Amino acid sequence: MSGGLKQQWGVGDPAQVGPDPQSQDLKAAFEKPMDAMAEHLQYTAANGERARHDPLAARSEALVPRYQAALGEVDPADAAKAKSSIDSLLADAGALGKEVEAFRSETEKSAAEWQSRVGAYDAAVAQVEELQAWPHPKEGAVRSLVDAIRGFVNDRAYAKAIAVLDQFLPKLQPIYEDLQKQKAAKQEYEPAWAALQPKLAQAAQPSFAKVASQQSDLAAGQSTAESSAQGRDFVAALATATGLSSKVDAYTAEVQKIQQAKDQ
Repeated sequence: MSGGLKQQWGVGDPAQVGPDPQSQDLKAAFEKPMDAMAEHLQYTAANGERARHDPLAARSEALVPRYQAALGEVDPADAAKAKSSIDSLLADAGALGKEVEAFRSETEKSAAEWQSRVGAYDAAVAQVEELQAWPHPKEGAVRSLVDAIRGFVNDRAYAKAIAVLDQFLPKLQPIYEDLQKQKAAKQEYEPAWAALQPKLAQAAQPSFAKVASQQSDLAAGQSTAESSAQGRDFVAALATATGLSSKVDAYTAEVQKIQQAKDQ
């Protein structure tokens, strides 16, 4: 192994390998999976999910004392003495090596896939920020998903981040579309509401008993529209304002009709 066992495996003292065939064979058989694992773990240490990398790295390190112990059992005069320990060690090293290799392969795949999704995620974050700035009543729900995805990415748990992103984007779309409708409705509502104020103020003045129910209806509608606007629901506010416009015109016409009949 390049750099020796001490450097590669992080142990205080390298294992002492005897010149006998069993010790030499053990050294060669152990170094092969350990060298491969060291390379894979170096990659996953920088790119893999920490919660999965750390236990694998710890299990790899735990093999070194067992290797040293197995070397200590070797008896050049009796190969059977260390055989059980050697076989168990090499079997565990081989099995762990396959796990580590699979983890690296999965990490490479998920990291590449996440990179292909970063643009969609960044665009979604910008939309959530718009929802927050409004603020939209459902912004808290989508913001929690954005935060969850960011947490997974920070932990390099890309597969989990992708899974949540795939759930998040379809939920975000109708909420963001509603925001666009609210913004468009606000642009219509504000001038329409301002233009309606003089008519509503006039309709609120004392009038004929015959139109009292209409006045009450107008007052209730005005309260509803203002409450919707205050709650940032301009779609509802605009619908109410549009209905009030025709109602106040009908009220004005009825008052004029009553007045004309009274004057005759």
